[in-house]
Amino acid sequence: MAMCAYFESISQRKLKRLLANPDAIHDIIWSDLHDDENSGFFELQEFWQKLHFLLTGTAWDVDEENPLSQVVLGGHEVGPDAFGYGPARFIKPEQVKLIAAALNDLDLVDLKSKYSKEEFTEANLYSFVPEEFDEDLNILVDYLDGFLEFYGEAAERGDAVIAYIQSEDA
Repeated sequence: MAMCAYFESISQRKLKRLLANPDAIHDIIWSDLHDDENSGFFELQEFWQKLHFLLTGTAWDVDEENPLSQVVLGGHEVGPDAFGYGPARFIKPEQVKLIAAALNDLDLVDLKSKYSKEEFTEANLYSFVPEEFDEDLNILVDYLDGFLEFYGEAAERGDAVIAYIQSEDA
């Protein structure tokens, strides 16, 4: 089983509905996934912790003041653990805008050279294989491009973002 991260941008109306009934998180996410209110979806697969480390230099820490720290593991917990790896988290629309701006300002070439294979290994990151470090860096940059588009579009619409980690068959 792999732990994969998923992100859905949702309207403020849908967020209010979720916050009014947080126990229904699973139903709201899955039953409404392809409705007209659903604004965007992004799948990070098992690269979530490696991307968080690349952006922050930590495996788990989230700095509320740093928008890049909010990209993968940020937000406020909502509802029960409906997905297998802790409660889903929501990121408010105003924070989504800050995240989009911070991602837009990233120098991806600089970011790729920021950490070494040894630092990734020492951090004991989920699904990290030292022999795949160079390939992983290229994949992570591709994911950052996707996140830039995802968060940028969500920010333009004034959407919130829901994030969760769920097990998937390997």
